[in-house]
Amino acid sequence: MALSGKVESEVEIQTPAAKFYNFYRKQLEHIPNISTHIHGARVHEGDWENVGSVKQWEYTIESKDMALSGKVESEVEIQTPAAKFYNFYRKQLEHIPNISTHIHGARVHEGDWENVGSVKHWEYTIDGKKRSSTIKIESIDDHNKIITYNIFDEVVSEDYKSLKGIIQVIDKENGGGIVKWTLEYEKLKDDIPGVSPESHLDVAVKVSKEIDASLVKE
Repeated sequence: MALSGKVESEVEIQTPAAKFYNFYRKQLEHIPNISTHIHGARVHEGDWENVGSVKQWEYTIESKDMALSGKVESEVEIQTPAAKFYNFYRKQLEHIPNISTHIHGARVHEGDWENVGSVKHWEYTIDGKKRSSTIKIESIDDHNKIITYNIFDEVVSEDYKSLKGIIQVIDKENGGGIVKWTLEYEKLKDDIPGVSPESHLDVAVKVSKEIDASLVKE
């Protein structure tokens, strides 16, 4: 299971970007006078604005405000040329059960194997248990070698409001490539009983490694 990841969020502001950045760059000491969440701040080492400076902050954080949405990411270096690897996910998905020890079955539910809007039913092992899910191709960007999948079914919907998997295959100058997997999610609650985003990501990475090992032999 991947133990590292990141969560992100964006906020639209009316303040000019330079002015807002300057506040974080040179006026951090004023935050306790502005924010209802930050109660105190002091310099522990250095000063308020330079690299290496250390500040101690006092703040309030409540579990009910904990973000339920985020994303986890992982990258896998592959020996297979990026175009060849991407083409496998783009046009040869039906062969995955013959390659991977984690994927046990796959069938088309709607559409076909490769076009936007197509829906497939997958059977796989995750966290040591056999599970299944329905996955829809949401978008395809052949120029940048990116495919976005929407993962859903009754079981997934018990834990997530939305769950998306994004694969991007990146060329390397010296041959081979990098496979970047991103799982974007919105949980229904923080402590979900089902499969975690990290476990979904872990399986995607393991399958990518198996596919790479198979393709380099061709």
